[in-house]
Amino acid sequence: MADILNLISTSNQNNDERYKFIQDLLVYKSDVPFDKDEVNAIQNSLLSLINNHLNHAATRHEGLKLLLKTLPRCSRDVLLKHAMLWMTKALQSLEAVQNEQLQVTTAAKVVATLAISCKTIPELQKQISMQNVKQIITHANNLPDARRFGAIFYLVAVLLYHYPEPCERLQVTIRKLILPLVDSGQDNLVNAGARCFALLTAATERSFQPIAGKANLTAWTHSQILICNSLHETMDDLFSGVAEIEHIDIGDKLTLPIIPQTDMMLHYLGLERRFNNLCIYLGITLRGCGSKNSVSPSNIFKILSRGLFITPAGLGNENAFRKQILHLILPNLHSSLLHVLDAFVLGFGKELVPYAQTILQLLHQVLTWTKKTTENTRTLGGTRPFKNIRIRVYKSLSTWLMHAGVLSGVENVCEELLSHILKDIVPEKDRVVLSVQKTHNMSKRALKRHRESQFDNNMAQTNILHDSNPLVNADLVDEALVALQNIFLNTGCRMKASFYESSESTLVALLHDCYLETHEETFYKRSATCRLNLVKALKMLQLNPHPLVPPPTQYCLEIFQMAQNDADTNVSHEAKIALAEIEKIAHPAAPTLRLPIVVDLGDRENEPIELDFAMDSNMGPKTAHTSSPNNEDRAGHSPSPILEDPEDESLDTRANLDETNLDTNNENQENVSEPDSAKEKRMSDSTAVEIILISITEQVDDSRSGDDSRENTLDDSTNNKGDPSHDTAEAVDADEPQVKRQNIEITESVSGKTADKPQGEIDSEDDAAMLDSFCDAVQGEK
Repeated sequence: MADILNLISTSNQNNDERYKFIQDLLVYKSDVPFDKDEVNAIQNSLLSLINNHLNHAATRHEGLKLLLKTLPRCSRDVLLKHAMLWMTKALQSLEAVQNEQLQVTTAAKVVATLAISCKTIPELQKQISMQNVKQIITHANNLPDARRFGAIFYLVAVLLYHYPEPCERLQVTIRKLILPLVDSGQDNLVNAGARCFALLTAATERSFQPIAGKANLTAWTHSQILICNSLHETMDDLFSGVAEIEHIDIGDKLTLPIIPQTDMMLHYLGLERRFNNLCIYLGITLRGCGSKNSVSPSNIFKILSRGLFITPAGLGNENAFRKQILHLILPNLHSSLLHVLDAFVLGFGKELVPYAQTILQLLHQVLTWTKKTTENTRTLGGTRPFKNIRIRVYKSLSTWLMHAGVLSGVENVCEELLSHILKDIVPEKDRVVLSVQKTHNMSKRALKRHRESQFDNNMAQTNILHDSNPLVNADLVDEALVALQNIFLNTGCRMKASFYESSESTLVALLHDCYLETHEETFYKRSATCRLNLVKALKMLQLNPHPLVPPPTQYCLEIFQMAQNDADTNVSHEAKIALAEIEKIAHPAAPTLRLPIVVDLGDRENEPIELDFAMDSNMGPKTAHTSSPNNEDRAGHSPSPILEDPEDESLDTRANLDETNLDTNNENQENVSEPDSAKEKRMSDSTAVEIILISITEQVDDSRSGDDSRENTLDDSTNNKGDPSHDTAEAVDADEPQVKRQNIEITESVSGKTADKPQGEIDSEDDAAMLDSFCDAVQGEK
């Protein structure tokens, strides 16, 4: 360990290998165990090395990189001692004009990490809030546009989230810093500016003052209205005079610079960029910042419906330069609006259920106009027309289905959606068009010209730019299949039966063509992702069947068995999972052995008795007993099933296991405990299945031994003839069920005094007294 400490202490030399070793020690080798004293020594050496590097401008960047790796492991005491020194050095590197982008990015990351780490320490938090926040925001605002890197806006976002109070006082400066990014051509800066805009809205929510006449307006809804009005203004600049769009009275909007019109091409490209970036701002604002958000749905649906209403057919057929440009940029505008719809659903979820029909109508509207293409149209990439827009529609549909579930309302447009999905997932086949023209009346010269024209037409057709790669539409097929899976999974049985039948026939046919030996080359054979989604779609159809349509179990078994041999491991793994799930459906597991045993009580209602087989670590399985409490017999064995008389629930008497015939009392006294011990021995040698079979057999024996029980009762009545109390008891006993389980006869329970006596002291007089008291109690109730 001394060598490592020596290496770290001498690493102030400009040696890249030693510096790389220290970084690996902090990142990739940080899980190597050391003694506690050695770990403390290494940490102290690292802190000394970092401070030495930060004190010199030439090595400050290396010190900041080491500090960035060390900060997550610093304790509270270390931060109290060194945090403000590190903050000062990092800000010096951030403000240095000669530093390049890499050095500025490292310094900004260090400042942001320090601000987050010091948030939990009140002393440091107060100092950063009062001094450093304003210094950082002012410096970022004074930077030229070329030096406003993404790390600068990351630092601003960290301050807005963790230090909202001081940032709230600087909201005007921050707004001037982030609004110019609306016209930026760099996607990372646009996303950073949009997140800063949402965080600024959250930071100023506490001090927001509603506009007069709009008491329900919040900071979130006000920001959304500003962005929506800016989007309406941009649409007016794009389509005014070209397409018929609804007129909107635009109120307050964002303060944005005017796009110059000197170059018509650059003007429209700038408007397109602004529209797309404003949609990003609106989408992130709708998502919120992890806190409670609010929205005005009418404003959002107004901008969505107004923008998605514009189609290429509405631009006219004139060959004007402006319409051609709009025809090219219109798909991007629709994709941006669908991104807004996704963010709207992600931000509010099931709260948008009242607007389900509006959402589905917007999606169906886009799918409808993107499908209407003539036979003469063709794309430069060989893809299907408006493929990117259709991909966005399917993604938005999946998002809505996942968040709304059975409340999505998709069953109302299921037939229309299915026609679009099937069109996109079924591969197109080459078509041969045969044309026949009469040539018998032509002269030789005309026939020659006809043949030459046919040759020229064939050459022109073969020279058309066409990409025969079937994978160009694979991403569209994937999203269409994912949307179909979500329909099956999130709608239950609300869909029509015809939807399931059409889907089943198409999916089974596609999978058969895919796994059987066919020579046709499709995207299913070339793309493993398409095959995987196709298998998943069939599995969802099998696991979520319609009650009026039989599930395709036989087809699934056949297809999934073939899919197990797929070359792609993901497809084969999914097929194995699907087979296992179908196996559980086709052959469900056996029921549990713990079943209720119904005792035949003759004229009385059947009462199930549940057996609970308890296991003893020393004795093995114990005697089956019911779960009724306080049913132990006097011998100390586990309680046996006891039938309670519902008419005697208020009495203290319960069924006793040691009561037998009154004529042979002494013999029964010797056999009271014998059945329990015999039963324990027998159950310890048998399994749980044998226990249930024995119990069922004994129930059959009970019904057969009913005559013997009646004879014993008659004998008892003969011996006690003339006793009026016993006559009453005989009448009661005639209605009582007599159940025999494993040689144990269940009769009425004894009184409290008799139950306390030892078994050897019970005689016939006690039995007679017990019956007398029981009969008196019954008569008293009557």
